[in-house]
Amino acid sequence: MTTFAESNILSEPRQEYESKVDLLCEWADAYYDKDQPVVPDSVYDQLFREVQTIEAANPEWVRLDSPTLRVGAAPLKEFGQVEHGEPMLSIDNALNAEEAAAFGIRVANELGLDPEEVLYGKEPKYDGLSCSLVYENGLLVQAGTRGDGFVGEDVTAQVRTIRDVPLTLKAPVTCKVRGEVLMTKAQFARLNAEAEANGQKKLVNTRNAAAGSLRQLDPRITAKRGLSFMAYNLIMDNGPADQEGILNWLKGQGFKVSDEVEVVKGLSGIQSSFERMAEIRPNLEFDIDGTVYKVLKHEHQQVLGYSNRVPRFYIAYKFPAEEKSTAVLGIDVQVGRTGALTPVCRLEPVFVGGVTVSNVTLHNLDQVRLKDVRVGDTVIVRRAGDVIPEIVGSLKDMRPAEGLPEWEMPEHCPTCGSAVIKVNAKHICTGGVSCPDQQLYRIVHFASRGCMDIDGLGESTVVQLIGAGLIRTISDLYALQPEQIANLEGMGKRSAKKLVDAIQGSVGRQLHRFIAALGIEEVGSATAKLLARSFGTFEALLSATDEELLALPDVGPATTASIRGALTDAHFGDEVRKLAALVNPAPADKQAEGPLTGQSIVLTGKLPNLERDEAKAIIESLGGKASSSVSKKTTAVIAGEEAGQKLAQAKELGIPIYDESWLLALDASTPKAEKIDFASIEAERVKAEIAARPNPTWESRVAVEDTPVVIGALRAAGLPVGIPGDESADIICVVENSPIPKALIACPNGSVFRFEPTVFEPSFWAFATRNYYLVTGNIADRTGLAERAGVDMGSNKVSGRALLRAKADGPSGMTLEQLLEAVGVVKERTPELVQGSLF
Repeated sequence: MTTFAESNILSEPRQEYESKVDLLCEWADAYYDKDQPVVPDSVYDQLFREVQTIEAANPEWVRLDSPTLRVGAAPLKEFGQVEHGEPMLSIDNALNAEEAAAFGIRVANELGLDPEEVLYGKEPKYDGLSCSLVYENGLLVQAGTRGDGFVGEDVTAQVRTIRDVPLTLKAPVTCKVRGEVLMTKAQFARLNAEAEANGQKKLVNTRNAAAGSLRQLDPRITAKRGLSFMAYNLIMDNGPADQEGILNWLKGQGFKVSDEVEVVKGLSGIQSSFERMAEIRPNLEFDIDGTVYKVLKHEHQQVLGYSNRVPRFYIAYKFPAEEKSTAVLGIDVQVGRTGALTPVCRLEPVFVGGVTVSNVTLHNLDQVRLKDVRVGDTVIVRRAGDVIPEIVGSLKDMRPAEGLPEWEMPEHCPTCGSAVIKVNAKHICTGGVSCPDQQLYRIVHFASRGCMDIDGLGESTVVQLIGAGLIRTISDLYALQPEQIANLEGMGKRSAKKLVDAIQGSVGRQLHRFIAALGIEEVGSATAKLLARSFGTFEALLSATDEELLALPDVGPATTASIRGALTDAHFGDEVRKLAALVNPAPADKQAEGPLTGQSIVLTGKLPNLERDEAKAIIESLGGKASSSVSKKTTAVIAGEEAGQKLAQAKELGIPIYDESWLLALDASTPKAEKIDFASIEAERVKAEIAARPNPTWESRVAVEDTPVVIGALRAAGLPVGIPGDESADIICVVENSPIPKALIACPNGSVFRFEPTVFEPSFWAFATRNYYLVTGNIADRTGLAERAGVDMGSNKVSGRALLRAKADGPSGMTLEQLLEAVGVVKERTPELVQGSLF
């Protein structure tokens, strides 16, 4: 919206346009959002057309909040890409009550709480397409699909047509809103009725319909599909403190949030609310495939953290998958680009979970044996998580009396006849570049949009080229001439020239695309970018040593071995070198060597003098990588004003935190400083901080870091125990592998007490808590301890620990010595059970 100051310098026609858009926004809000129209439709339509006419003549005037954008802009040639600063992470699933309970118990244990006391935010798990909306100063400036979690497709023009998406927020903030693009069941039914009446193909299900409608290059088509957007998350500095606050804020800004959101308590709350959602599922406006539970409090979420880029404080509790039976017509073998043979079960088509399933992968021979699937069997098919079709197993009672033969993996490749070898669980064709199927899928991968992006070179075209004998390897593509392919089915002279031009147009592509296009196992787009940035040219990568590869962040032994094996392979290695000469990939800007070489630096908050891009450029010029999210691999954080969640995460993980002046001083140093050893700097800082703290006494109040075992030991000794974040604590207890900086932040005023490794050397440990025993180690020892202690063995086992419920009259508040005597454990088996030492 234009400010008063701006309006004074606008031309009169521009001011008239601004006034008309303001009025149109007011009318549209009353009509669409409040359902209280203030003018007749004819008056609204007339002003709408006037604004459209002005914008067509003056495209540079178009405001991002103009209601005309709701009907869709001109068609796009292709989707651009959107990089998500904060990854759009996936969520772990619970497929039954036992898995949901295991999640709840694990969360409670790590928080030091009773499983029935943890609070969760419950939301429906909508079956749509995840999307991230970016607002700057309250204006919608970008929208992207989830993609691979790091990079998605730019669907800004399409999302602007969705009525549930505010083009302007009520608060002029900069933030990201995450949500799901959906289609109502009623709208889905209407569209299918229209398709049937017009003799067109019907849509399969609401999820596919929503995804297909959003991913239309022509936003005007998207506008006609009647999509909805359900918001569920917010990324904003100094935002609401918990999930309940986030949803209330989103609702206040005009977003649609679920009516089925509530706060539930403990395992019983999870299960009862899940069962209620299953009951009302058929009556909901949108399709859902489960219920999401999020630990409510942000401070608890920070304690739980992330694992393999999956939040450990979320769980998606899925509804049981629909199951149907059908016949196995055959088991075919597919050969992938890496040579792996995959058995695919060919089925009598069956409609299950909203789609018709006729083929299901069985992954490998071990899976075929495990599920005992044979040709001629009747099998149970379901869509796992309502997404991926899978075979549950065979109905052995329905086999003929004479039985059916077991299916065997072929000893020779069905495509090229080469020998098949078994490597771990995989069967591999040894044909390499001489195997047509391997070459087919290598070429398709090479030409795909995320790699060399050769338009028009899809699988069907590659099949024709191979079948006609025109190509055998990837490098053969670059020798093709239009007259050679013009006579192929569906081609013609114009299409042939267009395809050859597209192939030749890929010459000089960026180095990271070329590396990714080679299809080396373990080398995806992110690793390809890292390799390109680190080595600069393909020749430098070819000559890189294992030590140089292993020194790169996120490149481990498996990736190194895969790169080395591919580049030194007698056949593929030669093909790669030939390809590199033909494509001549553009050298990447090699990452500079400097004090931040190999370091991952995160920027957060508003810096006093530098723009974000300027700070990023300095980091990269010093050899570092400017990362968008905090993780255990982050080496330092540079924080400015209004730093939010990233700063809190850095503190929790004990990551060094600096301000802008530190970066500027580092940049100004002449000559450039040597590589910084952040670990040593932090270790010295931690030692100094610990040394300045008071000595603990056993009468002190204690906070415990990380492990329930230590909580049990301290409670058994009769000590009052807090949890991380208890600032009144005098002592912080940590175990050998616990991050000391995290403990310091958890209890800023406490001393540090570390348990020696000898505590964990015995084959078992037994610690009493206020109402249960935690016993770990050998199962026989656990059972014996349970019997001697007079407690009942529980059925819950979490992370190798067994939960033993004490009898009502069982011991409590005992000393460690009394505990050892109570369970009949002799001191010789548990030497120096609790020995502590101060730093």
